Amino acid sequence: MSLAITPASRPVSVAGPYRLPERLGPFTVRAQVGWGGTAFTFVGSEPGPSGAARLKCLKIPSPQLLMEHSPREIRDIFDNEAAVLRLLPPANIAPLERVVELGDGQGIVCLVYTFIDGADLGRVIRKSYERRELLPWQAVVGIARDLAGALEEAHTDRRAENIYYNHPCVVHRDIAPSNVMLDIRGNAFLIDFGFARTMNTSRLRASRAHPGRIAYSAPEYFGGDGGGIYDPRLDLFSTGALLFEALTGRQAFRGSSVNEHIEQVQTNDRPRIEDLRPEFNGPSGVDPELVSLAGIVDCLLEPDPDARFQSAGALLSALSSLRVGMDQRPLGAMVIEHQDAWQHRVTTSLAIVREFSDEDEDPFPSTNPCREAIDVEQPSGVPPRRAHRGRMASIAIAVLLVASIFLLGSVDTFWVPLLTGQLGWTVFDAFWTPFLTRLGTLGLAVAMVGGISLGLVWARGRRSNALRAHLDREPGGDPH
Repeated sequence: MSLAITPASRPVSVAGPYRLPERLGPFTVRAQVGWGGTAFTFVGSEPGPSGAARLKCLKIPSPQLLMEHSPREIRDIFDNEAAVLRLLPPANIAPLERVVELGDGQGIVCLVYTFIDGADLGRVIRKSYERRELLPWQAVVGIARDLAGALEEAHTDRRAENIYYNHPCVVHRDIAPSNVMLDIRGNAFLIDFGFARTMNTSRLRASRAHPGRIAYSAPEYFGGDGGGIYDPRLDLFSTGALLFEALTGRQAFRGSSVNEHIEQVQTNDRPRIEDLRPEFNGPSGVDPELVSLAGIVDCLLEPDPDARFQSAGALLSALSSLRVGMDQRPLGAMVIEHQDAWQHRVTTSLAIVREFSDEDEDPFPSTNPCREAIDVEQPSGVPPRRAHRGRMASIAIAVLLVASIFLLGSVDTFWVPLLTGQLGWTVFDAFWTPFLTRLGTLGLAVAMVGGISLGLVWARGRRSNALRAHLDREPGGDPH
């Protein structure tokens, strides 16, 4: 399998975080979603076969990387990520679609990924913690299963197997909450293989100057003078640190300096999950499944690699024994709630454009073909529950404004003639003439605004219902 390198239609200069480029190659940039030391990430759109836009995730070198490395070195870094992803099946790994040259004459490229409508795990944890909430532990089990499945595939050496993806063992080396995407159905995807390496030998050398995040790094990463060695089990330690944070809302190790952090990691000096989850202190007792999950995380965080799970497959087997975390719709609802405002604007606008186009291809494709999860009832591209509450509030305000015509009127001059059958001009002369005189131009304008607002909200509601009906249809059904 090979990835096609597509030259861009026009030269593009790479912009910094405060200079959002209008275009990257053939893509119209919608928003910037990632700022890193090596790469910036954008969401862009390109026209489909019939003109309807399709969203993509675009990854380009950061200005810092451009200053510190030559174009050839930068190209090698991005080619390495593309080569690694070319070896792996998508499943719970974000798929790379193609590589686009930016046309700057120096060979700088843009990696084009399938757009995942959701939010990264780090954002969901942070937003939940700001509300003094923790993720449901059942949802953490589902996240752990997805990650274990992705790592099992990446870590397995399949070169001797007669299959399409017969890849060597791949070590991610940078597992962190920000590198795990959650879609609006609650599925988890491992992203950012920029530091990944294939293990053509049995083990890799470690160094203190490793590229991964210190907060989630295994103790074997810190090999003293660089003589340390590590294998895929370091990804399992990082997964344990990630799951600890997902369960407790805080990092497992909080050293005030790098040396102190390394000492905490090597001695397993961290708080207990049992002391940070309220379920362990509840009057009704603790669920045995939660106790098992805490034990799994403790095993992953063992400083000695031989004391951890020895493979991602063993971790997946342990997680599969838990009878929770299969229905991830509650987690999907949390993801929708914690998405950025730009995501609601972009995805909703594209879904409405698609409603009036002849294109059959969905701009929000199924991102996890391997899991037979229960689909979320709220379709991709439709605003979240808070938008529904806002619409209901608008209707209520509009109804009150219209009702002000009657609330400000006189009972004797309107309701009594109406209820006693005195209709027509009698009611007009008895009510409207004195009412308009007493209410004035301003009051009448307020009532008219209320009536117009009610009509607009009603029309928007009909359009939203039509959009939902269209997106809920079965694939292959009649779109009209």
